[in-house]
Amino acid sequence: MISFNSPLRPMLGILADAPFSSPDYSYELKWDGYRAIAYLDPKRECRLQSRSLKPLSAKFPSLGNLHRQVEKQLIADGEIVSFVNGKPDFSALAKAEGVIAYVAFDLLWLEGESLLDLPLWRRQKQLQKVGAGLNLSLPLATDGLSAFAQAEQLGLEGIMAKAKESLYVPGLRTSSWQKFKVRRKATVVLGGYLWKKELSVLAGAWQGGELKYLGRVGSGFSQQEKGKLVGVLARHRQPACPFRPPLRDKDVFWLTPVLTGDIQYLEVTESGKLRHASWSGLGEKASADCRWEEFARGLPD
Repeated sequence: MISFNSPLRPMLGILADAPFSSPDYSYELKWDGYRAIAYLDPKRECRLQSRSLKPLSAKFPSLGNLHRQVEKQLIADGEIVSFVNGKPDFSALAKAEGVIAYVAFDLLWLEGESLLDLPLWRRQKQLQKVGAGLNLSLPLATDGLSAFAQAEQLGLEGIMAKAKESLYVPGLRTSSWQKFKVRRKATVVLGGYLWKKELSVLAGAWQGGELKYLGRVGSGFSQQEKGKLVGVLARHRQPACPFRPPLRDKDVFWLTPVLTGDIQYLEVTESGKLRHASWSGLGEKASADCRWEEFARGLPD
C-alpha cells in the first residue's frame, strides 16, 4: 500500500521496433524533458522527484506553486519540460531556461487511495477530473502511425503507445508502454576508423575537456563515398587513441579529433552509446562544438 510519502520510481516503456496502430493502445506525445513524479498537496506543498528518487523542486523553483493548481492531494507522473518557441527544448531545460512547465500524463494516488491497480484509461479519466488545472498530456485522437507522422513533421521527440488496460507498476520497464522515437540528427567528432571489408568510424563528443566514446557508425556510406572518405581520414591519422578512457583495438586507425561527421541515430543507450547510428556525411560543425550534453538528452527514460 502506498502513501503520499512513498518514494515511487516511474513505470518505463521499451523501444518499439517500428510504429504501429492498434485499438488496444492509446497514443501520446513523448516529451523531451526530465521524468518526474509530482507529490501535490493543495494546502501544503509540491515535491518533484526524479526517476532515480532525487529531489527536483529546488532546480525548478518556478514550479513551486504547482500544488495550488489542484484541489485534492495527489501523486502524478509526468515530465518537466522547457518550451522555447512553442517546442520542447532539452538544452534550455538543462540550464533551467525557457518556459518551464510540468506536463502530467498519469495519476498514481488520490486522497489516500492508490490507483496503481486501475487500468490506464481509468487513471487518465481521473486525472482529467482532478488535474484540470495542470498541463495534461492525454491520448491523441488518432492512430499510432498518424500520430508518429505528425511528431516527425513537427520535429518532436516521438510518441508513446500505451496499452489501455495496463496497470501501473513502479520501476518496471514493460512492453505495455512502447516508444516510437523519431530518428535524431547530430554531429560527432571522428576519433578513429576501421577499414577492412567495410568502413566504420568511431564517434565521440567532448565532455569536460575529454573525448567521450559514443560507439561505431558503420552504415549509410555509399560505395562511391567510402574511398574518398578514407582518403580524407588517412590524412589525419595519429598513433594514440584520442578517447578517454582509451580504447584498446589494434585494428583501428586513430585520428586527431578535428574532423566531424553528420549522423542519424535512434537513441542513446544506458551505457552512453549511439543505437542504430548511420552516416550522413562529413560535418561542417567544429569539433569543439560537439558536446556530450547534446547526446545526454537521448538517454532512456
